[in-house]
Amino acid sequence: MASGDRFAPPDFRLLFQGSPHPYMVLLPDSLFTIAAVNDRYLEVTGTQRDTMVGRGLFQVFPDNPDDPSANGVSDLRSSLERVLRDGVQDTMGIQKYDVPCAEAEGGFRVKYWSPVNTPIPGPDGTVAYVLHYAEDVTEFILSQQQTSDEAARQLGNSRETARIEAEILHRANEVKESNRRLKLAMEELERNKAELTRLNQKLHELDRSKTVFFGNVSHELRTPLTLTLGPLEEILSRTDYPLSPADRNNLSIAHRNALRLLKLVNTLLDFSRIEAGRIQATYRPCDLATLTAQLAGVFRSAIEKGGLELTVDCPPLPEPVFIDLSMWEKIVLNLLSNAFKFTLKGRISVSLRSTGAGARLSVADTGCGIPEGERGNIFQRFHRIEQAKGRAHEGTGIGLSLVDELVRLQGGEISVESEVGRGSSFTVTLPYGSQHLPPDQLGAADAGPSSSPNADPFLEEALRWLPGDEGGLAEELAVSADVARPRLLLADDNADMRDYVQRLMGTWCEIRAVADGEEAWQEICRHRPDLLLTDVMMPRLDGFGLLARLRNDPLTRSLPVIMLSARAGEESRSEGIEAGADDYLVKPFSARELVARVKTNLEMARLREESARAAEHLKAKEEANAHLERLVAERTDELEEHRAELEMQNEELLETYRDLEEETAQRVQAVEHLREKEKLLLQQSRMAAMGDMLFNIAHQWRQPLNVLGLNVQQLGLLYEVGELNQETLDQAIARSLEIIGHLSKTINDFTCFSKPDKDKTVFLVADAVSKTLSLVAAGFEEQRIALTVEVSGEPEIRGYPNEFSQVLLNILMNAMDALVERETRDGRVTLRAVSQDGRAVVIITDNAGGIDPEILPRVFDPFFTTKAQGKGTGIGLFLAKSIVEKSMGGWLKARNTADGAEFTIEVSNGNP
Repeated sequence: MASGDRFAPPDFRLLFQGSPHPYMVLLPDSLFTIAAVNDRYLEVTGTQRDTMVGRGLFQVFPDNPDDPSANGVSDLRSSLERVLRDGVQDTMGIQKYDVPCAEAEGGFRVKYWSPVNTPIPGPDGTVAYVLHYAEDVTEFILSQQQTSDEAARQLGNSRETARIEAEILHRANEVKESNRRLKLAMEELERNKAELTRLNQKLHELDRSKTVFFGNVSHELRTPLTLTLGPLEEILSRTDYPLSPADRNNLSIAHRNALRLLKLVNTLLDFSRIEAGRIQATYRPCDLATLTAQLAGVFRSAIEKGGLELTVDCPPLPEPVFIDLSMWEKIVLNLLSNAFKFTLKGRISVSLRSTGAGARLSVADTGCGIPEGERGNIFQRFHRIEQAKGRAHEGTGIGLSLVDELVRLQGGEISVESEVGRGSSFTVTLPYGSQHLPPDQLGAADAGPSSSPNADPFLEEALRWLPGDEGGLAEELAVSADVARPRLLLADDNADMRDYVQRLMGTWCEIRAVADGEEAWQEICRHRPDLLLTDVMMPRLDGFGLLARLRNDPLTRSLPVIMLSARAGEESRSEGIEAGADDYLVKPFSARELVARVKTNLEMARLREESARAAEHLKAKEEANAHLERLVAERTDELEEHRAELEMQNEELLETYRDLEEETAQRVQAVEHLREKEKLLLQQSRMAAMGDMLFNIAHQWRQPLNVLGLNVQQLGLLYEVGELNQETLDQAIARSLEIIGHLSKTINDFTCFSKPDKDKTVFLVADAVSKTLSLVAAGFEEQRIALTVEVSGEPEIRGYPNEFSQVLLNILMNAMDALVERETRDGRVTLRAVSQDGRAVVIITDNAGGIDPEILPRVFDPFFTTKAQGKGTGIGLFLAKSIVEKSMGGWLKARNTADGAEFTIEVSNGNP
C-alpha cells in the first residue's frame, strides 16, 4: 500500500476470504440462500464455491440419509429462524452434522461443529444477512471417544486441543446462561399472565356492575318519564282550552325531548337485559317483507323532506321468518335512522331477499361512508366516529351495538361494506325455520303488521335533524331604529336548543342559529357577530375546533365566545377556558343565567374594544410623528442617492442598448441565414424526390402511350379495309381522350408538387394523399409492393398542401426503399388517415422489419442516412419533421411495430 493510501479503508472482501476461521454469509429468505463463503469454509467442508453460492443452505448440506438420528438440518434451521425473529446472536451447542463427500467418493463424512449465527442489520434496521460461523471440532470429539494412544497421537497439537476445549466450555456456558434467562422470562410471563387474568376478571365485574347500574337507572327513569309524557300529550291534544302559540311551542319541545330521553332509556334497558341474560323474546313466524316495508315507510316523510330518495324493494319471501317483532323493529329503525343521519344527499335503499337458507336485509346509503380503520369498531358499545359528516353530532354510540346484539339473539349475522365518500351498506341475514331458536321462546304466528310505538321516537328525532326556520322569533321582531341591537350567532346541532335560545335572546338582540361549527365559521366570515354561543359536540367541526380556528385568525381572534356543553365539572370548564373561550356554561342552565352571561361578555367586549381603540389611536399618533420625521430625513438621503444612481444607470442603459442593437443584428442575420439553408435543403429534397417521381411517371406513361399508339394504328387499319364507322371512331376517340386526360393529370400533379405553397390553406387530407399516390403508385406496382389507403371521414389540415404531399412522399419512398433493400416478401405499406379530437392523424406503416433501435432516435437528424453512398441524402425525414412541426404546428414521430416501422403525423384540423 502506498504511503498516500495508508488511511484508505481496508479491503473487507480480502479480509473475509483470508480469515483462518470458516465463515459463510446467508440471505434472510426461506431457503437461507448462500451469498458468500470464505476459503477456510470450503477447506473444512471439502466443497467448491461454484456449487454452493446461490443455492439454499440445506440444499447444499442436507441431513445424512443413512443416519436415522440425524437432526442437524432442523437444529440449524431453528437457530437461524430465532436470529431472524429476535435479531440477536444465537450460539448453538456441539452439533453432529455430516457433510457430503466428493461426487467421486459418494456418501457422507462424519462431522462435529460448534456453530454461531450472527444477524447483520441493514440500513432500515432489519436483518440483511446472517453471518454463519462453524468451528470444526470433529477431531476433538472423536479423540474423546477413543482412549488409545494412537487416537491421542492423531489429535496432534495439544495447544490446539486446549483451545478447542476452552471454546467448547465457553459455548456451553453461553447456552447455560441463555437457558437461565429463558427460564426467568417464562416465570415473568406466567406472573404477567396471572395478573392479566385477575385484571380481566375485575374488568368483567366492573362491566357487569355498570350494566346493572344502567339497567336500574333506566328502569327508574321510565316512571317519571311516563308521568311527564302523559300530561304533556294530554295538554297538547286538548281542544277545549286552546294554547297560545308560544305555550304550544314550549310544550312541544318538552314532549319531543322527553320522547328522545325515553328512547335512550329504553336502549340502555335493552342492553342491561341482554348483559344479564334476562331479555324476554318471543319468536313468531312473520311476513317479514310486509313488516319491513311498513317500518321503512315510517321514515319516508322524513327522508323525502331531507332531499333524499327512499327505495323500498321487499318482495314476498317463500316462507315466514321466525323473529321477535320488537327486536326486528329496533333493528330496522336503528339502521334507517343511522343511514338518514349520515346521508346528506343521494338515496337510501332498503331491500329484502331470500338466500335459499334464509332472508337477507340490506340497508344501503350514499352517505359519508366509514373509514377503513373504523369499520371493525362500529359495532362496539359506546364507540363513535369522530368528525363524521352528518346531520347531527348527537348520539350515545350504542345504536349499532344494540342492533348487533339483537341480530345475534335471533340467530342472524350483520356485516357492513363501506367506502368513504360513496356510502355504506349494512346487511342482516336471518335463517329460515326455528331450529336455531330456544324451543321455549317460540310463539304462534303473528296476526300481521301493525303500527309500532317504537317508531315514534325515531321519527321525531329524525325530523328534528332537518333544517327549519332558523330565524326564530328574533327575525320577526322589529328592530328599534334608535338602539343598536347586538348580533349573536348560535351554533348547536340540536334543533330544539336552537329554537329555545333564539326565542329567549330574540327579544333584545339579533340572533342567527346554525347547526354545526363549519356552518358557523362560514357565517362568521360573511357577517362577523358581536358574540358566539357554541355547543362543544357538533358534526363536521366541533366547538373546540371552531374556537381554535377563530383564535388563529387575526380577524376573529378577539370575538367573544361562550361555550355551552353538557359536560359538567371543573376539569371541563378549565379545558374550555384554556382553549380560549371567554365563558363556559354547563347544561342544563337557567334562562336568567344565560342572558346575564351574554350581556356581561358583550359589555366586557365593548370595553376591551374601546380601550384597544384608544390605545391604538395614541400609539398611531406617536408613530405617525416619528415616522414623518424619519421620512423627511430618509427622503433627503434617497434623493441624493437616486440622482447618482440614475446617472450610473443611464450610462449602463446606453451601453446595454448598443450591445442589444449589435446582438439583434447578429441574430437577424443568423435567422436569415438559417432560413436560406432550410429553403436550400427543401429544394434539394424536392429535386431528389422529383428525380424519383420522373422515373415513376415515365414508367406510368409507358403503358398508356402504348395503348394510345395501338388505338391510332387500329383506326388506320379499319379505315383501309373500309370498316371504320362513326360509332367505332367515337369509341376510339373517347379512349384516346381518357388516356390523354390521365397523362395530363399526372403532369398537373407533378407541376403542383414542384411548386412550393405561398400561404396556408385548409385542404382535405384525402386530396393530398391522392396527389401523392398518383406520383408513386407506378413505383410500388413495379416493385410488387401492396399499397393500401384508408381514409375515415373528411380530416382537414390548415397548412401547405404541396409541402404536406412532400412529407407523405418522403415517408412512402423511404418505406418502399426499405422493403426493396431488405427483399421483403409480400411487402406492404398501409396509409390510414382519420380525424381525432380536432386533429388530423395520418399513420404510415410497413412490414420491412423496423428500424434498428440504436438508430431510431436519430432518423430525423439532418444528413443521417443508412443507405449506401449516392443513394440517399439524409435530409428527407429531417425536412418532413421540420415541415410538420415548424410550418404546420403538428408533430411527426416514428416507432417500431411487430413487423416493421410506423410513422405518425398529427396536425390541427381546419382553422385554429
